[in-house]
Amino acid sequence: MPPAATFAWLATPFISGALIGRSPRARGVVGAHLVPCLAVGWVGVVLMVWGATGLTTTLGVIAFAIGGPLAGLSFWVYDDPGGGNDDGGPGDDPPDDPLPPGPSWDWPGFERELAVYTESLKVRPPAG
Repeated sequence: MPPAATFAWLATPFISGALIGRSPRARGVVGAHLVPCLAVGWVGVVLMVWGATGLTTTLGVIAFAIGGPLAGLSFWVYDDPGGGNDDGGPGDDPPDDPLPPGPSWDWPGFERELAVYTESLKVRPPAG
C-alpha cells in the first residue's frame, strides 16, 4: 500500500461514521443494536491499528483495509432524550433553589495591594 493511500485510509473511520450519521436508517440500525455495533467498531479499531503496524504483510493490509471502515462504528453512544430517570424519583435534575451568590471582589483593595507590590519590585540604587 503506498504511503499516501495509507494516510488517506486513516480517514475511513470518520468517513464511515459520518455516512452513518447522515442516514436516519443507518442510525436507527446502530441505535437498535448499539452494543454489537460498538463491539464490531472496537474490533475494527484494533484491526486498523494492528494492520497499520503490519502493512508489509498481506494479512496486515487486509486487517487495515477492513478495520478502517468498521472503526467508524466505535463512535456511537447511548443518548436518552428523556434524561434517563422516568421513575419520578430523585435523579440528576438540578435543585430548584438557585445557587447562593459567589463572594464579592474588593477591586479597590486589590488595586491598592497591586500598587504596593509593584512598587516593592522597583530597583533602587544602593544608599551611600
